[in-house]
Amino acid sequence: VPVASWIAGRIGMPEFRRRLLHMLPGLLPFALWAYPHERLWELPVRVWVVGLVMLIVTFGMRNFGSMLRSGESGAASVLSYGFCVLGALAIAPAHPEFTLIVVVLLAFGDGSATLGGLLLGGPRLFWNRKKSWSGLCCFFASGTVMGTLVYWGEVGGDWTDALILGAGVASCAALAESLPLRLDDNLRVGIATLTACFAIVEHNFQMVIMVSVATIVGALLARRFRNAEPVS
Repeated sequence: VPVASWIAGRIGMPEFRRRLLHMLPGLLPFALWAYPHERLWELPVRVWVVGLVMLIVTFGMRNFGSMLRSGESGAASVLSYGFCVLGALAIAPAHPEFTLIVVVLLAFGDGSATLGGLLLGGPRLFWNRKKSWSGLCCFFASGTVMGTLVYWGEVGGDWTDALILGAGVASCAALAESLPLRLDDNLRVGIATLTACFAIVEHNFQMVIMVSVATIVGALLARRFRNAEPVS
């Protein structure tokens, strides 16, 4: 495929395979559209989703060696991805659409941030020189579109409500992904997405404030300890 060959040539084949694996689970919500199910998932659907996630995680663990970046093991990235999806399903059983939003934000939001940053480049974020504005914008754009589409497809209702949710969740997740923290970015995106979903749907922003304060405090403490001179 000409476009795929061009992208692989720009970012390298290992990273291209990594992007494919990262975005593959994002097809899950659209596969569910073809499978009749209730608004509150019945047990067979939950088992099917859990089994598919475990299958993808197993495949990723077995084949991640061909996609590794310099200086990483790969296990944490794959496991955190699956943990976020299964954790969302366990934490919000009454809102299975939250799980699907976590999936597409991880798959297409986080995936397109890296892809956009590598392909487009451009100015770096002033709070994280390892990330670019192009990557942040790609995350927000793709996350908004996919989050809106998945929420509307699963819940129905007004497109405006779905768009507000999609844009709000994508904003929180994109910001979380861009922070200069040691915590795995999949975990950051998953936590931020699920927190924002609860806040926007239930109109309770206390959890968002608490997570934001904890993140800021953690980032400041981490920077202080990194910059501290070693004790002789």
